[in-house]
Amino acid sequence: MNNNVTNQEYIVAYQNPENIRILNRASYKYKNFLDEHDLLSCQTVALWRTLKNYDPDAGNSFKNSLYRFVIWECKAMLRKKRIKTQSIEDIDLDTSVGVYL
Repeated sequence: MNNNVTNQEYIVAYQNPENIRILNRASYKYKNFLDEHDLLSCQTVALWRTLKNYDPDAGNSFKNSLYRFVIWECKAMLRKKRIKTQSIEDIDLDTSVGVYL
């Protein structure tokens, strides 16, 4: 397991067409729920985490690990957005600010 990922390693992995295909395929089903910026963020973090945590001795291929990390990052982003949305909706502006209409 490589705990340190250099910029060069990341760039080489990001330019690999097979990795790009996996990143796009794994994040495709979230395109209706996350905007392009969030999807790119999920892909970027997933590739970095895969490079950092991938262990060939664990029995999984790099491609499978990358796919799983993309799914995990997209789900985490959805949870984060849902929590932010719900917490904003839960605030009763009339009573919390002391303004009564």
